[in-house]
Amino acid sequence: MSARDETTEAPDTTAEDREIRAETAVDQMLLYAFDQAVEMLEQGSFEPFTILLRDDEFFIEEHSGEEIEACYASARRSIHQMALVASDYVFCYDGYVDLDEGRRDAVIVERAHRGAGAGEVFAMLYEQQGSSFTFDETLYGIGDADNYFDAGVGGGAGAGELADDADADAGGGAGAGGEPAEAILDEDRGL
Repeated sequence: MSARDETTEAPDTTAEDREIRAETAVDQMLLYAFDQAVEMLEQGSFEPFTILLRDDEFFIEEHSGEEIEACYASARRSIHQMALVASDYVFCYDGYVDLDEGRRDAVIVERAHRGAGAGEVFAMLYEQQGSSFTFDETLYGIGDADNYFDAGVGGGAGAGELADDADADAGGGAGAGGEPAEAILDEDRGL
């Protein structure tokens, strides 16, 4: 497993192209995660990652592994270890959502606040043709996620199973409790 740790000041968001504006550091963190995911996919080397917020600093860590479960375990461990000093986190991975018209690839970001109970799951749909990507401009809120601050390091996968580009059928759907989402994206819950 490789891990890249990075500490950065909360960046200015590059979300002008998106429908929302980041008004808080938590919103900036969410948009930053999507921007980083887009960049990673376009460069051809996506690794699931977490971003934790402590005061105005972001702590970024990649979570790679041979198995999907290893990525989730690494993310849970990282989040749990920062639970006393971090207020919020996002966990970003490449996956899919199931829609009425079928399965769509998506960048999925789980977001949670310490002590808030359940987290939230957001998705940015995309299409890939060869090495070219087309990303939807809208970010969708698609449901609740486990809160790893509260959940600790044990247990099964969080809001879904990870999927890598080579094996998208293996999982990656977002839904609470480790079960793939079967619901249509709710545009009214979009950011």
